[in-house]
Amino acid sequence: MFHSKLVRLLAIATVAGSASVATFAGSASAAVPSIKCASLTGNIATTVKLSKCKGNTGKASQPIPATQLATGGKITWVNGKTTTVTLSVKQQGTACAAGSTEYQATGKVTADTTGSATVGGKVKALACVDAAGNVTLAPGTKASI
Repeated sequence: MFHSKLVRLLAIATVAGSASVATFAGSASAAVPSIKCASLTGNIATTVKLSKCKGNTGKASQPIPATQLATGGKITWVNGKTTTVTLSVKQQGTACAAGSTEYQATGKVTADTTGSATVGGKVKALACVDAAGNVTLAPGTKASI
């Protein structure tokens, strides 16, 4: 009886050790979850929308009140999942077309139901706002969540 308990304990320890090694090896090489969106459209007076997104989002967001761009809030994706972020926005450099102003939004993810964004992970986007208030991403950039 002692022998069979010892064999079971060793088997459990071996399996647990293998799982730990596999988890450690997997986490070292696994990509950090993230949502990347290649398009931002809308107007600062109404709503904006993220689209061409990678991650468990349904590829786009529902319209987001533009006022959330200043401080953050909940992003509802077209698949019904959500990501909540905090944001800080400041006027930036000159990546936007003449007549537009560039803004850098940075922050953190505070909650996520997509499984594609890491809570505590960084949020970053460079946005251009033209004289009419139209919002787009700066050329060649993506919004990262």
